[in-house]
Amino acid sequence: MKRKLQQEAATRQPPRLPRVASTIVISRAVRETMEKAPAIAVLCAPRGFGKTSAVASWVRGQTGAHTRYVWVGLPMHATDPQQFWSEVHRALTGTSPPAGTDPLTLIYAVLGRTLQPTTLVLDNFTYVSDESVDDALGELLNQFERLRLVVMVRMERAIVAIANAHAESAVLRMPQLALDARGVVTMATEAGYTMTRTQAREIAEGVVGWPAVIRALLRDGSRDADGALVPDWHGIERYCRIVLEDPDMQRFRPVLAALSCAETFGPDLGQKLIGQDNWQTVFPVIHQAGIIDQVQSDDGQAYRIRPRLRAAVQAVTRRNDPVNYRHTHRILADWYDRRNVAEPAIVHFVEAEDWERAAVLVEDYWLEFVTGSPDEARWTLRKFPDEVVRASAKLLVVRDYILNVDTRQRAWQAFRSGHMDVDFAARYENQRLTLSQTLQMRVSGEYEAFRQVMEQSGQGVERSAWADSVLEQMPEMLLQWSITLLLTRDVPSAAYVFRQAYQWARERGMTGAKREAGSGLALCLAMLGHLNSAEKWLDRVAGLPSRGAPADLERLASVLVRGVIAGDRLEAGDTEPAPVDDVPALPGLDAIQQYLHAGYALHRGDARLQEETLSMLERSLATLTPHRHGARITGTAARNAIVDLCIARSQFERAYRALEGVDAEQVWAIVCRARLALFEGRYDAVLAMTEHMDGLSVADIRHSLQLHLIRACAARRLHRMDVAGDELQAAASLAEISGIVRFFALVPRADLVNLDQEFPHVVPPGVLQAVTAGAEVFPEPREPVRLSERELEVLRQIATGVPLSQAARRLFVSENTVKSQVRNIYRKLGVHAREDALQRAKSLGLLTDDDYGRPGGSPDTADAHPPRRAQVI
Repeated sequence: MKRKLQQEAATRQPPRLPRVASTIVISRAVRETMEKAPAIAVLCAPRGFGKTSAVASWVRGQTGAHTRYVWVGLPMHATDPQQFWSEVHRALTGTSPPAGTDPLTLIYAVLGRTLQPTTLVLDNFTYVSDESVDDALGELLNQFERLRLVVMVRMERAIVAIANAHAESAVLRMPQLALDARGVVTMATEAGYTMTRTQAREIAEGVVGWPAVIRALLRDGSRDADGALVPDWHGIERYCRIVLEDPDMQRFRPVLAALSCAETFGPDLGQKLIGQDNWQTVFPVIHQAGIIDQVQSDDGQAYRIRPRLRAAVQAVTRRNDPVNYRHTHRILADWYDRRNVAEPAIVHFVEAEDWERAAVLVEDYWLEFVTGSPDEARWTLRKFPDEVVRASAKLLVVRDYILNVDTRQRAWQAFRSGHMDVDFAARYENQRLTLSQTLQMRVSGEYEAFRQVMEQSGQGVERSAWADSVLEQMPEMLLQWSITLLLTRDVPSAAYVFRQAYQWARERGMTGAKREAGSGLALCLAMLGHLNSAEKWLDRVAGLPSRGAPADLERLASVLVRGVIAGDRLEAGDTEPAPVDDVPALPGLDAIQQYLHAGYALHRGDARLQEETLSMLERSLATLTPHRHGARITGTAARNAIVDLCIARSQFERAYRALEGVDAEQVWAIVCRARLALFEGRYDAVLAMTEHMDGLSVADIRHSLQLHLIRACAARRLHRMDVAGDELQAAASLAEISGIVRFFALVPRADLVNLDQEFPHVVPPGVLQAVTAGAEVFPEPREPVRLSERELEVLRQIATGVPLSQAARRLFVSENTVKSQVRNIYRKLGVHAREDALQRAKSLGLLTDDDYGRPGGSPDTADAHPPRRAQVI
């Protein structure tokens, strides 16, 4: 037998393997499958998933193996059974079967004489047109124990089901053939790029780990200065076009094209797009392939095509089949329109080029669209034909005025230039190009050519007939927009738009709109800390002629602004804020009234009133609907007030719970955390978390003044008097400009007195006197918590939840020693129980998530705020 095997090995032809790159990356699943050598392995994935390259690369490395590998490379065209079996015979024997013979019968004879284990690798098996061949292969596999099959196909067919039914089998689809981040890094390194694991993960997830697409990205991409890859994502579109045009994709092409038009879709919408039959048969195949993700949705189960692939498939469909592309988007637009979901309906009507219905929706929902998704609104309106936009005053204003500038940047520029002040140079305003003229010139395309001449001469231009209909709507539209910006907590931008609305109303002689815009601007300025300017704007509004009943915003702002000014100047004393029960509240602005009441409770020092106010604010947060109109400003005001009241009552953990889930980059949240850190005795942390907050004072005096004062006190306690002096000077300058006094009472009084003695004549006259005239609001900051290294080790042990006896064994000390150290820890942390100690240690940064033993890394009620530097002795 041994001699016979040697003879067969000497006479057989070497395997005819396809040429592959030496740098090919084989996925872990393929490698493990080939190593296990199942009786049948099927690799099922579209072209470009590296089936041939991976298997060929593996086979090349098996030169010393006892198994014989026979590579059957089928032609890339329709192949009938006779041609297929002839190719298999030729691969097994090195010769074609004699004419007039049955090649399958000859193959049975060859395999019957073959004693060596043999693996048939069937490449391009997709092109075998008759699936009876699949059943014959199954019979062949059952007949010969030493025979193994590796089959590569591009779509589901009978051989996949045969493999699934076999006891020793493996079926590898796209998820198993896809490259992970490690494979992408390997491929990028071989191509000469430097690549981080994060970028590799982004690429792998973005293109479903598609090896050929990743290779195209590496080939077509460029390098930055550090040699890192700058991907050309258009390469995905080019490759998707090749794949979608493949005859094998005929069944999947319309399904992918339709589903790619929807950003997300549930089962109902999916069946609407592709039909129930395709949803039950084709969709599961695509989903299982990994092209489609399952995502979280308010409506339950939802899916999406991976965004990078979705964009590529959409681009291909838009170019190759524009009629069906528009038809699918019209179906989607109708779907969302019937459900009153305006934003996606607008986008899909635009893609369907149904301009009439798109324009109607934009006119009805422009405010939500512009405020919620300004970038998408800008992109959408640019697609509108110009004649459609010109036919609608609202569309024209939204496209050529509201979305034509960076509102936030303009707002900061307006604050820097003094434009927000009521006494802004009237002469300059009269000499510059009016807003109506600007709009006309911008729409006509003549703005840049005439801008300098118009600003220098102050001459007007003739207004066209259509311009008047547009201009009449401007003040009201700007008022709606500014109120929405205010309620979404973009107060500087809201102030700027109120100022623009006032200017438009002044040009049009609309007194009612002027009064409402001036009142809104006064409210924004008061919220930002510009008390003096806010007061002047209220006086300006009061001096305007009154025609009819004042608007709700005007009535509400008059009460709230006076309340904010009195509170921030410490003029309210023991007077409770004026009620606004008779004023119709705008959603969200009632939070300002709650904030005023919280300030009253804080400065009055009544423990019962403080606790009642805290409970009321916490109930308000608990019932807050995140996406409700005004929810952002309500949540911000409530959390600010809760933190101040909790510090006054030394309930720091309660304050941190109110900040759970809050974006730590928000300025107001940084102020809250910095004040908490100051009164916890974590002075280094105060300076660390606030060191990059320069530049706020231009617009946001309220938060900037608080940060300067908090930093001054922390620096004084760290004996960094140079920093303390600079911060005190900045705070004093802002107080003088704004008129704010109250925030000087929200830092330790001893620090304020000491700083005033150290830097005389810096704090404005009367500020210190006003602050010291009342009771101290907050207690003295806590002493810094200083744990020894051994106490920290014990703390980390009890954080894992182990008994003290087990902690003692881990630390190689007695249980009594550990108990003594636990008592010391409790005393230093000011607590009496383990859970309280862990919460306190977490808030102080003495423990991190990694220190906890339970899943999730932290206690069930752990505070969600950044780790802080531990103070250890």
